[in-house]
This record gives sequence, structure tokens and C-alpha cells, in this order.
Amino acid sequence: MRFRDWLQLFRAQTAPATILLILTPYLTNAALFSLETAAIFIFALLIHWVSFGHNSLMDTAMGYDLADPSKSHHPLVAERISMPAAHNVIHWSFCGLAVFTILLSLMVSPNPLYAIVAIFLWWVFGYAYNS
Repeated sequence: MRFRDWLQLFRAQTAPATILLILTPYLTNAALFSLETAAIFIFALLIHWVSFGHNSLMDTAMGYDLADPSKSHHPLVAERISMPAAHNVIHWSFCGLAVFTILLSLMVSPNPLYAIVAIFLWWVFGYAYNS
């Protein structure tokens, strides 16, 4: 189990799309070089990794990736990362990110309640899609 395998599981190469999706509207009225922007950047990166990792986990667990010959090199299919390890890392990361999301919303948003509701709806619909 290598770090590269985890990055592949998390589809790390596509993280810039999520980061730009979140930071572009935020930066229309915020400073680029600030602690708040750095925190949102880190949030976007981590939420991308965990949610795309969850998608990979569920696609393998449901058998879709196992039946697809073009996915034979993926770390879960090739068993370079075990299903229990992926399950633990991804689901406990969701728990940690939930707390981070609440704290970030309380510290950065001018309207934390709407921010938390919007983020968790985004999160739940993504989780439901993956599952």
C-alpha cells in the first residue's frame, strides 16, 4: 500500500476542478491570500479526495469496477488497498470533515446556518449518488 495508491483511489488528479468550483465564487468577494481562503482550499481538496474515494469504494463494493476490465489497475480492484482499510479511512475522514465543515462555516460564513445547510445538502446528495 503506497501513498500513490491512495491518491489514485481519491482521484487526486481531478481535485483542481472541485477546488475551482468552490473557490471561484468565494473569491469574487474575498482576499486570495488569507487564512480563510487557505482553509477553504484545504476543505475543497479534502472533500474532493474523500468523496471521490467514497465513489471508488462503492463502485468496487457493488462490483461495478470488478466487472470492468479497464479498472483492473485501480488500487481496490488490484487489492493494493484492502476494502476494510479504504472503508475506515474514507468513513472516518467523512466524520472529521463534518466537524471541520461546521467550524469552517461558523468562522468564515456571514450566514453560518445557510452555509451549513447548503454544504450538508451538497454532501448528502453526493453520498447518496455514490451509494
